Amino acid sequence: MAQASRLCFFCASVNTHRRDACATGSGDISLGVKKKNILLTIWLALPITIVSLLMVWIFYSLDKDRLMDDAVPYGAGAGDTGNANAIGEWLAGNDADAISLAVKARREGLAIDPRDWPGGVEIRVQIPEGESDTPRLLLTLIHDEIGRYTTSGLGDSTDGWFVKRFDQEQLKGSRFVISRSFPSRSTDGFVDDTGDQLRVVSFEPQIPDPNLQTSEPMVVEIRMGSVYEDPP
Repeated sequence: MAQASRLCFFCASVNTHRRDACATGSGDISLGVKKKNILLTIWLALPITIVSLLMVWIFYSLDKDRLMDDAVPYGAGAGDTGNANAIGEWLAGNDADAISLAVKARREGLAIDPRDWPGGVEIRVQIPEGESDTPRLLLTLIHDEIGRYTTSGLGDSTDGWFVKRFDQEQLKGSRFVISRSFPSRSTDGFVDDTGDQLRVVSFEPQIPDPNLQTSEPMVVEIRMGSVYEDPP
């Protein structure tokens, strides 16, 4: 009888341990599944969260007091797109601030430094026939950085105008000289190969044409009585 009692007690003890082990294993599995579900939910929600935050940033960055035509009109239907266009211009490698400044100057009829125009500058120079009777004319752009300048050829005359186009990043200065030979520096500026002093010309701020697109160059026309400071 005693032996039977001990056997029953042993069996009951084994069964209890088995139930405890199963319960512990089930708890561990359940906890692991919950963790995986949470991580999967976060992973799936991440793209939506990022897009939502980007849209909220654009919305709060918009200047609600601006008119629709104050936005840079890039792309079909581009109107009050504000910073969305600025992001696009930045991704395209363009200066969104320069474009915004140019659009404001064009819309409000404000004078702007040609060097600030995003589409660059097309310099058109008209000089007397006697001084332009040469196989080539050179334009030397004087940089704002002291001692630096760049010399390049002028395009052929069209209706009496010699043309040279500069991209915005090429405009290192707003002064230049025109010569028939490569100029050299002198105490007072630049001289040609005969030693005659060349006239230094500057282009001033001007009001952009209302129909000029920011991707097109601003035309700067300069009529010179002579390329020399004191005509020979």
